Amino acid sequence: MKPTSLIEMVRFRMYQRKLKQKDLAEILETTPSRISEFLNGKLKLTYSFASNLYKKLNIDANLIFNY
Repeated sequence: MKPTSLIEMVRFRMYQRKLKQKDLAEILETTPSRISEFLNGKLKLTYSFASNLYKKLNIDANLIFNY
């Protein structure tokens, strides 16, 4: 089963790589609180955050643009 939303895909990548929010924050060059806001749907994407999702987590650009 393939994740259909950006948040689901990020959670899936976290599961695959056994990452905690703190680890993901380091990879995406942000804070753990921003990761929490994103995972709870309370954060608007910035260009740098979206770019890091694409480059560092290998997330499909279509999911990012449709967020």
